[in-house]
Amino acid sequence: MTQTTMPLYIAPSDAPSILSVSKSWIYKHAGPTSFAIHKRGGRSFVKVAEVAAFIEGESAEGDRKGDRT
Repeated sequence: MTQTTMPLYIAPSDAPSILSVSKSWIYKHAGPTSFAIHKRGGRSFVKVAEVAAFIEGESAEGDRKGDRT
């Protein structure tokens, strides 16, 4: 079985092919309690692990949403 290596960061425009979510979804859900959009040299990037954690219901700190009392 071949294992695919995920990049650490991707451009929002690459999200559909890598994470199966749209570019607009990335911009809609980015924020201080979900995941950050990093800007460098006129380009935007998101950290794949942070977006994946958000999709799986975890915050960037690793806490599951809804598990807080």
